[in-house]
Amino acid sequence: MGSQTYLITANEGDAREYTGFVEEARVQAHCALGLEPTLFADATNQVLDSNLGRLLITSTPNGGSDGKNGAGRCTELYSFGARSFTIWNSNVSRVYDSGDEFEQRTQALPNVLFNASNTNNTLDSRSPSKGPEPEGVTVGTFGNKTFAFIGLERVGGVMVYDVTNPSAPAYTTYLNTRTGATGDRGPEGLTLIKAAQSPNGKPLLVVGNESSGTTAVFQLNLTY
Repeated sequence: MGSQTYLITANEGDAREYTGFVEEARVQAHCALGLEPTLFADATNQVLDSNLGRLLITSTPNGGSDGKNGAGRCTELYSFGARSFTIWNSNVSRVYDSGDEFEQRTQALPNVLFNASNTNNTLDSRSPSKGPEPEGVTVGTFGNKTFAFIGLERVGGVMVYDVTNPSAPAYTTYLNTRTGATGDRGPEGLTLIKAAQSPNGKPLLVVGNESSGTTAVFQLNLTY
């Protein structure tokens, strides 16, 4: 972008799961003796399933330790995935992060329940773990504008942001072609075909959907 180099990441995050080692645990199970009340406000209620209890966290948050004090109460909780996309400069300093915007924008979808997974249409299925799960990102420049296309593996679809100004991206649109538990589900890979190489002379976004085994092709109609 301009004379600067930037890196854009889709912050899916993932847990380690090997033979003999699984780090993923729910707060209520891992913190069976509760949260340390001097560190967590309203610790007694926070550990309930209606609050943090269902959240999936790592059971080994700090160099192999379990993140508990001598009384067995949890002192630190680390979940998986940032549920966002981030822009970094060439010094690997963060210049932008989308925070919870993906979940804010997908909370009232007409075609799929909030935070449903790519294998079901169950409300809040993915809320305890990585939410919409940004899986991948591709970037394209059209004229003097640059756009990022971020695939959401779980709830589905592609978020589009104008990232011409890397420190202040602007939400452009959201494409989601699933219908409940059917349709295009589980965007895994995205690629752009420039207009010059496109069979119809228009730029195309191609999305490979892992769960549904489908490929979606979107024509990008530029309006500027």
